[in-house]
Amino acid sequence: MLRNIRRIEDERARIARYQPTVVGTRFFNNRQYHADFEWLILSYLTRALRNAGWKYPEYAEKLPPPQPDFQTYLTPDTPCWLVETTEVLPPDYRRGGFFRRSASNGKKIPIAPDPQPEPWPSYYQLFRTKLAKPYAANSSLVIYDDMTASDYPDYAPWHEQLFRRLKTWTYDSATTCDLTRSQYQNIFVVDASGIDAVRLYPHWDVIRGRPRRRDHLPNGIVIPAISPARRSDSLPLTENRDQ
Repeated sequence: MLRNIRRIEDERARIARYQPTVVGTRFFNNRQYHADFEWLILSYLTRALRNAGWKYPEYAEKLPPPQPDFQTYLTPDTPCWLVETTEVLPPDYRRGGFFRRSASNGKKIPIAPDPQPEPWPSYYQLFRTKLAKPYAANSSLVIYDDMTASDYPDYAPWHEQLFRRLKTWTYDSATTCDLTRSQYQNIFVVDASGIDAVRLYPHWDVIRGRPRRRDHLPNGIVIPAISPARRSDSLPLTENRDQ
């Protein structure tokens, strides 16, 4: 069977070339772009790991269901992790809801939504599903968190919000999952900016380094940073350089 291993930064560059022409919520919600959204989540993690000086996979191969989303590689011939990507959305979020509300209101650009409720019910539902996956023991879970510090009542840094709450999730209840029973090799979370990341399991780590001003392909072409638009954003995406 022929392998289709791709360089993760090449896929990020491919997405960056067309993404500014796609309305933000359409990229996130339309199934046409779902596979690229998974590549994007993976690239968020690998850039965060790289910028923090951690070992990170540079290549990946998309896998068909029911396997995890990716087999990653340190080099084209050196396997790294199996990776399952997923996302945490604000509670009660409905895919395409902004489009429907916009159409019903006759507005081309919807007004920004009110602050969202905290995401812990969404994390609960996600972990209840993902921790039970049969492939968990051999793979790493990468979660895209659609919320930022401004979505929380006290505006605390994003990673502090996660650690403050999820570090208490050491037992199963009606509102918590026991993360200590995870079979995943790693559980990572990347934020909506595409810059910051944390590891929730097997250790609690903030993955933060100094982003590079520009990134280049081997042939010298600049790879723009992906815009930090979220599902809740409704404007067309714009090119945004790493700071």
